[in-house]
Amino acid sequence: MGNEDEKIANNGPKEERDPGAMHIVTVAGIPIRIHFTFVVLMAFLALASAGQGAPGVLVSISFVLGVFTCIVLHELGHSIVAQRYGIRVASITLYPIGGLARITQRPGPRQEFWIALAGPAVNVVIAAVLTGFGARPHWPLFGNTRFVQGLFDANVMLVLFNLIPAFPMDGGRVLRAALALGGLPYSVATNWSVNIGQSLAIMACIFAMYEHQWMLMFVAFFVYLGAGQEAATVRQTEAFADLQVDKVMETNIRTLNPGDTLKDASDALLTSAQHDFPVVHGEGVIGLLTRERLLRTLATAGPSAYVAGVMDRNFSRASLNDDMSELIAEIGSNDPQGRKLPLLIFQGDQMVGMVTGENLTEYFAIQQVLNRQKPPR
Repeated sequence: MGNEDEKIANNGPKEERDPGAMHIVTVAGIPIRIHFTFVVLMAFLALASAGQGAPGVLVSISFVLGVFTCIVLHELGHSIVAQRYGIRVASITLYPIGGLARITQRPGPRQEFWIALAGPAVNVVIAAVLTGFGARPHWPLFGNTRFVQGLFDANVMLVLFNLIPAFPMDGGRVLRAALALGGLPYSVATNWSVNIGQSLAIMACIFAMYEHQWMLMFVAFFVYLGAGQEAATVRQTEAFADLQVDKVMETNIRTLNPGDTLKDASDALLTSAQHDFPVVHGEGVIGLLTRERLLRTLATAGPSAYVAGVMDRNFSRASLNDDMSELIAEIGSNDPQGRKLPLLIFQGDQMVGMVTGENLTEYFAIQQVLNRQKPPR
């Protein structure tokens, strides 16, 4: 990660990475959040079971909450093992399709192997505990309407589903880690795992179409896309490996003054390719006016409003000598400094450049073209 001594300007409140998620509790230093769509799911279940009366609604909602408690414990299993390896976990967010734990750096193969297995291992333990309350293995899963048996079945399903050797499930990460530990380069191990996962997804999709299992088709589609996204993420991470900020940052920067109006800022936006403008007072940077904030406030405050009242004083900054790959990992994981794009780059107290999403996209595209021109090994 980047320099831990670097502070955000003005040390103001941190911006929530996912504004659709609400923080509910912190466990082991990990914020646990619920996405608003999860609340929508609860409301849908309440309406769907309304015909069964209040007891039916209560049982349905209690069962879903029980299942999602098991999912939270599953994600905490991943997270706590990651913490044991010194990897910071930014958050756990609950969605209707499951949970997502965000970690701040890519683990090594051995670390990834045990982190990935920790989640299903938690569900195995939960299922074992539930057998003490009368739950027993049976087929098909979810064939029993008893609350305890239903939770048992859900945990068995979580184990079986997550151990499928395909991204984005845990089994895909276990497979990649095993291949990497066996001597394959990380990128090659990723490609093998992605190809296997997408092949399984295609076969599952064909089977689902033949059997008219539309839910299975949806899951197969999700797995196929997830595997491709993982491959793209690894390619991007490797493209930025050991890349210094000064190799990708923009140096010809147009700035604004706090006394400029939004009309002045709009003119700057129209007459340049720049989307985000540092606000400078004297020799120091005191804020940042992004394109999104400019357009949003232009409609409410009007063109005569001053930049000083609109700019974001809580801008993100980095050092000229920072590693770009580490900064990208932090930006994607709610790092302690709350960094987000664009990044203002400083050498000491002097701003020397800016890194935007456009910079990173263009650099990545150029590297992809250059890599295709390299002769195969």
